[in-house]
Amino acid sequence: IIAPVRKAGGYKNTDFLLTLGVILKEGSISKREFLESIFMEYHIDYIIHLAAIRGAGKGTLDDYQLTNVLTTEVLLDYAYRYGVKRFIFCSSVGVWGTIPKQVPPNETTPLDNDNYYHQSKIEAEKRVNNYIKKGLDGVIVRPTITYGTGDDGFPDKLIKLVKKKKLILPRNDVKIHLISVKKLAELFVILLKIKKINQRVFVAVDKDPISLKQLVDLIYEYYFGKLYPRYLYVPEFLFNLAIFISMIIRNETWSTRFKLISQNWFYLTKNSEVYIQPVDTKFGFKNYLQSL
Repeated sequence: IIAPVRKAGGYKNTDFLLTLGVILKEGSISKREFLESIFMEYHIDYIIHLAAIRGAGKGTLDDYQLTNVLTTEVLLDYAYRYGVKRFIFCSSVGVWGTIPKQVPPNETTPLDNDNYYHQSKIEAEKRVNNYIKKGLDGVIVRPTITYGTGDDGFPDKLIKLVKKKKLILPRNDVKIHLISVKKLAELFVILLKIKKINQRVFVAVDKDPISLKQLVDLIYEYYFGKLYPRYLYVPEFLFNLAIFISMIIRNETWSTRFKLISQNWFYLTKNSEVYIQPVDTKFGFKNYLQSL
């Protein structure tokens, strides 16, 4: 296993990876000469492409285009030229927008580039599909928001806000859909092992959606033994106003956050060619809390 990293040691879990025998190559995958050196030195059978600027509001349009789109295209080019057996691209359910126009979305639901991140994933998927048409064995995985040890995204921020009683929630019940990062990893492994795949897009989610109220209560009860205070729930129109203002001032980060906690977002899995025992989010998230 070869893993390109920014630093070859002392960064996050690189020391642990070294003990497993992973070969760490220090450099930037946005540099052609760096990728060229890897392909010249090693025979690459499979690529799992996870590198990206993840989430809204993390950079400029040019940042997303360089890291999420152009780098993907360069990597696809090397995969095609050097005869890689399978290219697995980690996209996002965000290609349907922060909140899909149809919930749950299906094959006919239009894609929605409602922020730079989602736009970059849509464009990167187009690149992958172009190379599939050329003959590359490519697969697209669309995970929803992940939770698991080491997370610093939406679930991590949700936990911190709930513990401090700083999370304001809508009174209406909202259903959301998460994915255990362990199950996502299992899907990648299965997609590496299957010899022939006809399906090209896989959606990665937990067994069922979960009520946001249930999830927040689960977190608060885990730490304090009681339900989240009901005085922290407010009318839905206040969230609609906050979303409107965020969009007017073009703050992608806050408009995305307000949407995620005030509107339904859940998905269907039609992964007919693979099977993974799905996780119940309440069980999986409690295990995640215990690991912190």
